[in-house]
Amino acid sequence: MSVLYIQSFVLIAYAICSLVIPLKISSKGKILVLLAVLVCGFKYVVYGMTGGILEPKLPPYVVVTLESLFASLLLGVVLLIVKDIVALILFVLRKADILFCHIPQNKAAVIVSVIALSLGFYGTFTQYVTPKVQTLEVEIKNLPHEFDGFRIVQLTDIHVGPILKQDYVQRITDKTNMLHPDLVAITGDFVDGSAANLAKEFEPLKDLQAPFGVYAVTGNHEYYSGAKEWMDALSQLNIRFLNNENDIITKNGAKLAVAGIPDPRAENFGFEKPDHKKALAGLPDIPRIMLAHEPAVANEHPKADLLLSGHTHGGTMFFLKPLIARFNGGFVSGKYQLGDLTLYVSNGSGIWSGFSCRVGVDSEITLFILKKAN
Repeated sequence: MSVLYIQSFVLIAYAICSLVIPLKISSKGKILVLLAVLVCGFKYVVYGMTGGILEPKLPPYVVVTLESLFASLLLGVVLLIVKDIVALILFVLRKADILFCHIPQNKAAVIVSVIALSLGFYGTFTQYVTPKVQTLEVEIKNLPHEFDGFRIVQLTDIHVGPILKQDYVQRITDKTNMLHPDLVAITGDFVDGSAANLAKEFEPLKDLQAPFGVYAVTGNHEYYSGAKEWMDALSQLNIRFLNNENDIITKNGAKLAVAGIPDPRAENFGFEKPDHKKALAGLPDIPRIMLAHEPAVANEHPKADLLLSGHTHGGTMFFLKPLIARFNGGFVSGKYQLGDLTLYVSNGSGIWSGFSCRVGVDSEITLFILKKAN
């Protein structure tokens, strides 16, 4: 939490210096604007006082409001940085007697505030929208013709918790079934909260229709929320967790392997650490689909044909993509070809309630259609 508090402080401080102080209004007006900035930035303080960031004991509408205000502050600071860079350029041009103009601070403050609040609230409320379907054909060497056209649907980062509930799970279940998957892969971060409080919200997942099964791996948030209890609860919904292990599925005599590893946080909570070599051990020379919550494992070159991951939420906001990629092995969203390995990083089928604003990065349900490579 301390890192989150520091983040909030930095955003508040920049907003005060760049927006509040330059305003040409009365002292009383500046105090009101200052209070508004503080309200936008104190989300994590409120969460810390009401149960914690994963499961604050607050009504959903309060959480959504706090998330929208914090997102507005972040977006506002980004716009203020742009404004200040432009102001610096104009200052240099004036000193060089090239251009004589300046940015009117009051008008700039109004424009920044309107844009930031609009995007902040809009981007946060879009989390309620059923994810779009992304369809991707993946060519795999030596794919048996029996699996040509095999359909895999990936769900990931659903993050049921303070905001998203059973009705959302039902909608993504219905949309997944409409895609007629042969197999469903869920790559972690089901939850934000305890199984005792939230297990019932996942009941629609038992209606997933996939003749070759529903496979899953843990994400980091499962470990924050009680991984053993969650794996036990979700396994009762016909979901098989792959913990450094694999399964071979057979279709008319042809074979394809599905393997999975736990999230790297597992080791911190007394569970087995991820080991892609162990997960793939003992497999014959057949096509291999691997599930891993975090995409950075791709840099370890696991001997798989297709690696499905999530965790990054696609960067959440388009301008954050380079930063998020830096902390995830260089991967953030979409398809990456690493030799014979195809990595796909999903934007996520839900959103974490602790940072729940999407700007230019849509949530998704991903359909993969396997094709034999020429």
